[in-house]
Amino acid sequence: SLGHAPAAFAVTEGPAHVLRYATAPFQRLQSAGEIAIAREVSPDERVAVLAPLLDRALRRAELVQDHIVGPTARWSCTAWPIATGPGVPDGLVVEVRDAAYIQRIRAGQRAIAERLLLGALREQDAASEARATGERSAYLASLGRDLAVSLDATATRNVVRHVRLPRPGTWCIVDLVEPNGL
Repeated sequence: SLGHAPAAFAVTEGPAHVLRYATAPFQRLQSAGEIAIAREVSPDERVAVLAPLLDRALRRAELVQDHIVGPTARWSCTAWPIATGPGVPDGLVVEVRDAAYIQRIRAGQRAIAERLLLGALREQDAASEARATGERSAYLASLGRDLAVSLDATATRNVVRHVRLPRPGTWCIVDLVEPNGL
């Protein structure tokens, strides 16, 4: 039921926006003079009047969302049409939320998303580094096995001569010192 909803909800009926139901938070906002549905407001009175938003939602027969300014806060207001048949809606469901609260929630969600993205990028880097380390280790183990096959100098030279370096475009020069010093 909407009676226990944390947000301020109300149900209105007809073009005069007669209030048919309101949650306790909605009633508190009205009684505190933060919002008004359809009453006239004097120019010096600072109250967020919902009537223009509700009129638009009823006239368009579609969801309407807008921000309105009250005496102590900026409100995010959403109105959904209630239609029992084709044509003009019979009433509206109205939700009022503190816009600053919504901004704080969105900022928190952005911060969480950024942390998740950075964590995923770090994990990707760590995985790439681990893969490269594994490839280097496998290459060195294979080369070590090939070199350990024989203690014969000629066989070892043949192994060294046929070694393929792990990355394209790399090269290596091997200087051999012969027994005669050359």
